[in-house]
Amino acid sequence: MKLQKLFIAILFIGTLFSCSNDDDTNTNLVGTWTLTDVRTFQETSSSSTGTMTAEGIGSNYDGGVTFTENPNEYTANTTYDMEVTTSVDGNVQSVLNYDNISALGNTGTWSLNGDQLSTTENGITSNFTISFSDNGNTLTMVGGGASGSGSATVTNTLHRQ
Repeated sequence: MKLQKLFIAILFIGTLFSCSNDDDTNTNLVGTWTLTDVRTFQETSSSSTGTMTAEGIGSNYDGGVTFTENPNEYTANTTYDMEVTTSVDGNVQSVLNYDNISALGNTGTWSLNGDQLSTTENGITSNFTISFSDNGNTLTMVGGGASGSGSATVTNTLHRQ
């Protein structure tokens, strides 16, 4: 249960958030984006418990994130639900539903180096590899959640408003 709580904490922090050159990427990122998909995956292994995985799939998205430039800041105003399935050595142990996961009014700063986006909120930095598709109207952010989160992966998909 402690591992599940840690997973949810990492997920929450992580969700708060291939182009040509940096200037174009900054321009493409700036704006308001609607959250359309969140997926998480975490795996841990130990000799006593085997391999444990936790996979989360989001639903019922409401809101998104706005990135501004000069200064480089973001504001996340979103809620969503998530179903988390935990397994040990491939055998499902539990399926938990979390309703109204909230990132309302979360604010911070961002920096971009090529396709590497870093967001910082209250001293906690999350790093993402970003890519754009659909003529720049879809943003995909793949990251490991907050610094030090181990093997957790968070994938957010957003569409330009």
